[in-house]
Amino acid sequence: MRWSAPLQPWLPRTLSWVGLGLMLPGILNPTPVQARTADTAPAAVTQDLAALDRAASAENLDEVLQYYDRNFLHGDGWTRSDIKQSLESLWERFDGLRYTTELLSWDELNGQVITETRTQIQGTEVTGKRTLALDSELHLKQYWSGNKIVREEVLAEQSLLSSGDAPPTLVVNLPPTVQVNSSFNFDVIVMEPLGDDLLLGGILDEPVREETFIDPSQMDLEPILAGGLFKVGRAPAVRDTRWISAVIVRKGGMTFVTQRLQVVE
Repeated sequence: MRWSAPLQPWLPRTLSWVGLGLMLPGILNPTPVQARTADTAPAAVTQDLAALDRAASAENLDEVLQYYDRNFLHGDGWTRSDIKQSLESLWERFDGLRYTTELLSWDELNGQVITETRTQIQGTEVTGKRTLALDSELHLKQYWSGNKIVREEVLAEQSLLSSGDAPPTLVVNLPPTVQVNSSFNFDVIVMEPLGDDLLLGGILDEPVREETFIDPSQMDLEPILAGGLFKVGRAPAVRDTRWISAVIVRKGGMTFVTQRLQVVE
């Protein structure tokens, strides 16, 4: 993907996966169904979602994996074993992660229960004198057979990492879906007055792939003269799913954001 302004190298991408979703699938073109409201869902559905939250918040890996079918499918090429490894790494890095899931809708199709959920994940990482606060939100579609998730799709995701006494508050404008070969705006707006502060910022675009998860690229930075980053990107010529990230650094701290972008035909 191409951006309209050059950037200078500085910072690696920090995080665009936070377990139970961000490293999971892109949209798999599901068969359309008429969703039912969350308040009509069977008790077993809400109980399984609540139990999965409790297991993840308690870092009980065996219990979490009990909810994922051994033949679990998703569009990013990850397996059930990949989920296990990513959660182990995530829980080793971040302390006291809390998972909170809200059921948005549900339905039944071909003997499976289909749920749409919104999950918030919050926690901190402490390294020396530095503390990173994580706040992530995932919008997921899950296909259940009994109490096993057999397929899962990420419909939307955003992850925020912040550090410092006064990290910048950001408002991000990025469409969730764009057409191939089309241009789109990516705006990252700093809400606080700038005063005399010097801002640095940059943007990173990467495909959602196993290799970029394992070996992320370098983030690029440049001085910011306005109140944020205002870029025009151009989507690739083929269908894809991208991680679009930005970082803003100021005297009081740093905020890093990653959001998923779906490129469709």
